[in-house]
Amino acid sequence: MPTLAESRRSAGHDPPKSAGWAWRLLPVALIVLFGWPGHGRGQASDAPAAQQQSYKVGILTCHQTPLALEAVEAFQRAFDLGQIPHTYDLVEVRGDQALAVETLQRWNQDKVDLIFTVGTEASLLAVQEAQDTPVVFIAAPDPALVGPGDASACPARNATGSSTSVDMAARLRLFRECLPHLKVLGVVCDRSSVVAAAEVAEARLKAKSVKLTLREATVTQAREIAPAIEKLTQEGIDALWVPTDTLLLENLPRIAAAIQSKKVPVVTSAPEGMDPAEENLLSLVAVVADYAQLGRLSAETALDIVTAGKSPSDIPVRRVAPHAIIVNADAAAAMGCTVPPPFLAKAHKVLRGYEGQTVTIPGTDDSQELLQDLAQALLDGTQGGQIEVPDSAGSSGGIRALLAGKAPLARVARALTSEEQKAGLTCVTFAKAPIVFVVHPSVLGIDNITRQDVVGIYSGRITKWETLNAKEGRIYAVTRESGNAGLRVLNAQIPELAGITEHRAKVLYTSPEARDALVGHRNTFGFLTTSAAAGTELRILSVDGVQPSPLNVRSGAYRLVVPLSIVYKDKPTGLARRFIDFLFSKEAQEIISAMGAVPEGRTGR
Repeated sequence: MPTLAESRRSAGHDPPKSAGWAWRLLPVALIVLFGWPGHGRGQASDAPAAQQQSYKVGILTCHQTPLALEAVEAFQRAFDLGQIPHTYDLVEVRGDQALAVETLQRWNQDKVDLIFTVGTEASLLAVQEAQDTPVVFIAAPDPALVGPGDASACPARNATGSSTSVDMAARLRLFRECLPHLKVLGVVCDRSSVVAAAEVAEARLKAKSVKLTLREATVTQAREIAPAIEKLTQEGIDALWVPTDTLLLENLPRIAAAIQSKKVPVVTSAPEGMDPAEENLLSLVAVVADYAQLGRLSAETALDIVTAGKSPSDIPVRRVAPHAIIVNADAAAAMGCTVPPPFLAKAHKVLRGYEGQTVTIPGTDDSQELLQDLAQALLDGTQGGQIEVPDSAGSSGGIRALLAGKAPLARVARALTSEEQKAGLTCVTFAKAPIVFVVHPSVLGIDNITRQDVVGIYSGRITKWETLNAKEGRIYAVTRESGNAGLRVLNAQIPELAGITEHRAKVLYTSPEARDALVGHRNTFGFLTTSAAAGTELRILSVDGVQPSPLNVRSGAYRLVVPLSIVYKDKPTGLARRFIDFLFSKEAQEIISAMGAVPEGRTGR
């Protein structure tokens, strides 16, 4: 299935032959659901399938969240069942409003057949900027999108969609099911939040019917949150409810700091604060819109528009969304709460540790094995989750994967370029790795090499070990490709080496290949990072009498060093954030040192 990391996708693949009778019945099911193609749906066509119009669907998200991912994937799966030729242009702007506007204007000019948006911000921009294009949205119950009061149509004539509102009585009943002792529910609300104010007003009407007392406190700015919570807890509440309120959701650490010492559980209308990786565990249970179901409903609406010619203004906005229940078992344990097993059984997700989270870190091979060891050390003491450190794609390849949304982190062994900095990337250096010259253990009588000797070997002027007063034998040199971070460091520190037009050496393209060649053949010479050389019998040479010791690296006496860094664009969350924090722990620093690298403190950014 497509993911948010994919920017374009074509549909129309044949089903596998092994699918059996279910696939043979699929066309019949589709006729029942959608009508015979081109008949009774507003558009007739006698053209053969190969000549049918290919529909273009733009998909826009402003923020990459698990719920947005669920909605987009469900939309694509359901839309694909329409069996019409189509392509997707999926753009994640990651909070960049200017890019969102530019994308929408481009789609409007290119006359895409439909725009699908997830999130209130993306949806509002779409109805404003793409007025000539049909828009199907999933958004909060904002009056600008779903209309005032009981209106069933979006005020914008080019748009329709689904509201993420959840029936308030159902939500309150679920809070009570999760917390059987719950009788008094406290809530903090920003007066200026239209969505949150509507939620609280509805809760005020429905609380009595579910045998709850609602105690309210209003705020207008972040510094008022803690005093408001203190007031509620003094009055006596059994739980604190966080509604869909931007001010509150942007200040969850303030709420956590104010409520956790009171041992008052938190319930919420939003998924923010449910991440078990957060330093301050917050929400115990969230009752939110079922975004996967909304994605499927949106695909049904989209097919009505593009294949049957229906106008968005004629399709009512869906105001009642199915709900999903998310339980944070770690938060329950921290608060001393016992969630009833029947409630856990009905939950859509039960979050424990990092269960279900996978973090992939592509990039340079200079830190590949070190990061693999560090990842395993973290996972050995962590519940759930997986960290993958794949084979080398190079520092630049890792950053390309990061910018394409294919990975939350990248590993690099160089500083960021100016273009990468302009792209909003953050680089966190966790270690420095000396680049060391090594020889096979068969090479005896040499413990030091000069820079001139290195130039002589790689230029082909020095071909025998006896020239360097070592045991007799021919020198078999190994080097790396021109883009390698270690070679770049050597060229910068040894200018004569950079001037060699053709190295008299075997060029290899990964650290494991270079290490295996050096270990597996007598009389070899080459360079590696200390972490790549660790655990082998290769002998490390001093350079001009200076050893690549941690002391000499820190003092700058040994200058053949590459930085080992982690790069990210969006602020890491979950297991990704936990891994970065772990890199600066005492346990990780001991592993880094044992691998021959020099750990950096938190200031190494």
